[in-house]
Amino acid sequence: MAVVPGRTRRPVGRALLGVAVLALVGVAAPTGAAQAIDVLEPVSPPATVAADPLVELVARTAGISTEEAAVRVERQPALVELGHEIDGVLGARGGGSWLDQRTGALHTGVLDEAAAATARAMGAVPVPVTRSTEQLTAIKLALDEYARDNGSGRAVSWGIDPVSNVVDVTVAEGTDEATTGFLAAARAHGSAVRVTPMRGEVRNTELDLRGGDPVGCTAGFNVRDLVTQAPAVLVAGHCLLGPDTMLYTTRFGAPVGYKRLKFFPTSDHGTISNLNPGIRPRGHVTTYGTPGVPDPLVVRDVAAVLPNTFICKAGLRAGFRCGVVSHLNETVAPVPGVIPGGGFVYGQVRHNACVRPGDSGGSVVLRGAGAVAFALGVNTAGFFRTPDDQCYFGDYGVSWYQPIVPALEQNGVSLMTE
Repeated sequence: MAVVPGRTRRPVGRALLGVAVLALVGVAAPTGAAQAIDVLEPVSPPATVAADPLVELVARTAGISTEEAAVRVERQPALVELGHEIDGVLGARGGGSWLDQRTGALHTGVLDEAAAATARAMGAVPVPVTRSTEQLTAIKLALDEYARDNGSGRAVSWGIDPVSNVVDVTVAEGTDEATTGFLAAARAHGSAVRVTPMRGEVRNTELDLRGGDPVGCTAGFNVRDLVTQAPAVLVAGHCLLGPDTMLYTTRFGAPVGYKRLKFFPTSDHGTISNLNPGIRPRGHVTTYGTPGVPDPLVVRDVAAVLPNTFICKAGLRAGFRCGVVSHLNETVAPVPGVIPGGGFVYGQVRHNACVRPGDSGGSVVLRGAGAVAFALGVNTAGFFRTPDDQCYFGDYGVSWYQPIVPALEQNGVSLMTE
């Protein structure tokens, strides 16, 4: 493929196409240089049968057998869909739905007996609450407005926790005038707000940029333009802050394409055009040969989640890791020197699957039966407790992803599925 005249080019990666996860890698270069991407090949599973790490996580968390955990994994997509349906029906009479981490049952917060009867009839366990999702959303939006006008200091994120029926504010160590002001505004809402201290460091999950170091991200899903059907790759928006003349190539220099659209901050997603006819995009996500997991996973559709949903993510640095969703629709605050471009990012989903620098943009999926997966979004940021960027069980910190549905809509693309 010819390179467009006047555009600079930078080498990068190995190209196998047909896998949705691409490694965006390269060497620190002057403005206008190309950035590399690598499409990682699926690795054949080992000959011995290994335990599925997601099934093991569910079994360990719930205290059940792996056989029971495997059934729960398969049931999750349908329960999540039902939970969102119930929330829509209840409206102002509901406090949101979630999955019970111990039993796997669908629970729904209800404000009155009529709502409880509706939730029960639709298949959920009704749980009495005192605040509706609408009320908690109004508080969250008020904090968004305060933060835009005054900053949030060391408060790094806030969102609704339907399990506790509160708006949860996460605060990093340290304080300053902006932190004091934001927390005063939050606490003015009384028991409807919970302040949760968090040790660690907030970072996006793009690799550090230092002279001579490799930099980059992981790309998430193959998509197509809604009008032209031209292929593109969905990635995190903060991975696309370079100039429009930056060419993304494979590690061995095969050209892929240029930045198509970028939405960051406010949201955190964007697309790279796939201009190389030799690259065949597929509706797949690699699992990096993780024992016990099919490689690749086959993407069937998009999906959403509820709190306590077990999810998995792919990333160049941390690999294929699984965890649990805790909050939906969180606001993540800008951190100087951490989120390039500054500005708040809204609508993020918070979870605890391990992400590390280099994982930004990687696929986040809801597993179904066998090799089936449903696209949830792309990795965006993490709150790291371990300074050496390793993934230790029980100390993964907090991670976020950008939900896929608004990303597809804003980029004017459809997801490639199989």
